[in-house]
Amino acid sequence: MKQSTAAFAAPVSFTGLGEVKVTDGYCARAMEKEVAYLLKLDVRKLLYYFYVNAGLAPDAPSSYQGGWEGALIGGHTLGHYMVALAQAYANANTSEPSRAELKARITYLAAELKRCQDNAVTAGAKAGFLWGAAPAPADRDNKEAQFDFVERGRADIAAEAWVPWYTMHKIVAGLVALAVYAGDGTAKEVAAAMEYKVPLLMTKKATSAFMAEIIRWLNVKLAPCISVHGVLVDIYGAGVLITGESGIGKSEAALEPIQRGHRLVADDAVEIRKVSDDTLVGSAPDITKHFIELRGIGIVDVKTLFGVSNVKDTQNIDLVICLEDWDKEKEYDRLGLEEEYTEYLGNKVVCHNIPIRPGRNLAIICESAAINHRQKKMGYNAAQELYRRVQESLAKRRDEDEDDL
Repeated sequence: MKQSTAAFAAPVSFTGLGEVKVTDGYCARAMEKEVAYLLKLDVRKLLYYFYVNAGLAPDAPSSYQGGWEGALIGGHTLGHYMVALAQAYANANTSEPSRAELKARITYLAAELKRCQDNAVTAGAKAGFLWGAAPAPADRDNKEAQFDFVERGRADIAAEAWVPWYTMHKIVAGLVALAVYAGDGTAKEVAAAMEYKVPLLMTKKATSAFMAEIIRWLNVKLAPCISVHGVLVDIYGAGVLITGESGIGKSEAALEPIQRGHRLVADDAVEIRKVSDDTLVGSAPDITKHFIELRGIGIVDVKTLFGVSNVKDTQNIDLVICLEDWDKEKEYDRLGLEEEYTEYLGNKVVCHNIPIRPGRNLAIICESAAINHRQKKMGYNAAQELYRRVQESLAKRRDEDEDDL
C-alpha cells in the first residue's frame, strides 16, 4: 500500500510532556499504574541517609535494607525517583487528583532536602553539601569521605568509595527535574547551593544528533593510544605513515610531498588512537606539532615555512610505508597481488616495505603508493588487471595453437 507523505510535510518541533496525551488504552493504564507505584513508595526511607549525613533524626525506622540505598551508592535512587515524580507531574495523562498528590510529595521532598542541606555545616560538612549514601566504613566521621578516597586513588566499594560523582549527578538531575517540570523553587535553590556542583550541559541541537556527536568525540578522546616512531603525511587524502630505522630518511621522504602541497600531520613521534575496530587516527604531540626534523639542517616549522595549507592536526592512517636498507639477497614484491599488513592496537593496516637505494625518488614512490592505494579502495587493482591480461593472452594463444592443429 502506498503511503502519503503529505502528513509529514510540517517541520518537527519540540513538544512538552503536558502537550501530548496518550489515548491508547493499554498505555494509558500503564501510566496510571506507574503513577500509583510512585505514590506508593515511602519517601522517608529514601531520605534516611540524607538525614543521617545531615545529623538529623531520620523520619523512618530504616532505609531500604539489603539494597543499594544501604550501600556507598545510596542516594542515587532518590535522584531517579525525583525525575520520575517530576515527569509524571508534567505528563498530560496524569489525573488531577494524582497530580495534586505528586505535587505534595515534590514539595515535601524539596523541603526535606533543603532542611538536610541547611544542617550540613552543623554535621561537619561544607556549606551546601547534600549526600544520601551510608557513611564510608573506612572514615565514618567524614561526610565527604567518598570524594576524598577517589581523589587519592582508593575505591573499595565496600569500605571506601563507589561512584560518588555519579550519585551526585543523579541527585542534581532529580532536583533540576523538580524545578523544570514541576516549577519547584525550593528544589532549584537546593541545586544551586550544592557545594559539589555537577555540570549541566544544554544544547539547541536535536537529541539524536547531539548524542551522536558526543559519542564520536568520546570515542576519539578515550580511545586506546600508542606512540610510534615515524612520519605521518596526508597524501591525496590518504594517511601515509612512513616508518623505518632512525636516520634512514623518513622526514626527507615526507618533505618533498609537503613542498608539493601535501600535508604534514606528525614527525618523529606519531600518536595513534584506535577510535573503532576499523579506524586508526594519527596526530602529533602538542610539543612537536607542525615541526619536522631534517638531519644537517635542524628543526623546520612547516606551518610557518610552507603555510597552513600544508599541515593537518589529525588523519586516519590508511597505509604504512616501511623504509629499509636495500638488501640484494632479499626478494622484494614486484607485483603486489597480495597485500601485506602491519598491526597497531589490533587493527591491520596495509604495509609496503620499500628498499632504500641511491637514485630512488622516495617522494614519487610515496605519492604513487598513496594513489595506488586509493585506486584499490575504489575497486581497481593494477596488479590484478595485469594478471587478467596475461591470463587472457595465454588463453588466446592456446586457442590459436589448437586451431593450428
